[in-house]
Amino acid sequence: MPPCRLGITAAKRVGNAVVRNRAKRLIREAFRATGDQWHPGLDLVVIVKSSLTGLRLDDVIREWRSVEPALKRWTCEPPAPHPHPATKGRA
Repeated sequence: MPPCRLGITAAKRVGNAVVRNRAKRLIREAFRATGDQWHPGLDLVVIVKSSLTGLRLDDVIREWRSVEPALKRWTCEPPAPHPHPATKGRA
């Protein structure tokens, strides 16, 4: 099974390069610290929408842990199959 992967994006409106890089470092480190909650093969994308100024690593880890029940719900249940619109009505 492939490892979980993390993608992070932060637009310039979040702050200057120092602010954006700090946010990315915090998110990456929290992802590593909470590795036990991620399912193998999971691809996770984080979009930084505001500055993380004032937040510490413990705060970010607490955020990751708070979404764990929702992640289990989304990743443990197989998605319902949806028919492709182009094949609808064809025999």
